[in-house]
Amino acid sequence: MGIMMMKQSIKKALTPSSLFMGIIALVIIVYTNMIQEATNELMGYSIFEFFLKGIVFLFIMFSNELSKDTLQEEKRTKRIEWYLANDLKISIIMFSHSFATFIATNILIVPIILITSFVMKEFSIFGFVEYLFNTFLYSLMLNIMILRTVNMNRFKNIWKKIVVINFLLLILDFLLEIILPGVIISSTKIIILSMGCFLLYRFTNKEMIVSAYY
Repeated sequence: MGIMMMKQSIKKALTPSSLFMGIIALVIIVYTNMIQEATNELMGYSIFEFFLKGIVFLFIMFSNELSKDTLQEEKRTKRIEWYLANDLKISIIMFSHSFATFIATNILIVPIILITSFVMKEFSIFGFVEYLFNTFLYSLMLNIMILRTVNMNRFKNIWKKIVVINFLLLILDFLLEIILPGVIISSTKIIILSMGCFLLYRFTNKEMIVSAYY
């Protein structure tokens, strides 16, 4: 059931409007990269790696928009309550929707990354893998926060909280870059995000999910 739920969520998320949103973002980003002054490094990172760190913010905003047609909608219509009543575990719901959000959003974002890489004539496997880890964890965090939101009027503020978290970790990233190797920095960020997701999940229960209201 979890795989079927994920497929349905991806199908709901990839609407013509979401695809149009991805095309507009692609045009703006490619144009910006084409007119920027040529440089090899910025704040200790290659331009492409720096670009990937910034694109995470775009991922967070896109994933929040796409989740409106998936988990948020299922929570509003009480379908989540039906899943739970049929003994579907919270963890299965959480991971199914998180993977769906991660995949659907990256269907829009990854082409932007690849085309930008082509324009820049630069690519970083390490930076791209780090991007994938970070965005999956942000997708997981987003969906857990949606699940545990009781007052559904607060849905619109969830992405703002995640943007703040990413901004603070980005500052930590820049500070640690001065004294630590890149792999250690990435591991530290992933550990912090993983711990945050675990704590949110640990304190999410069925009562919290089904007692949602406007």
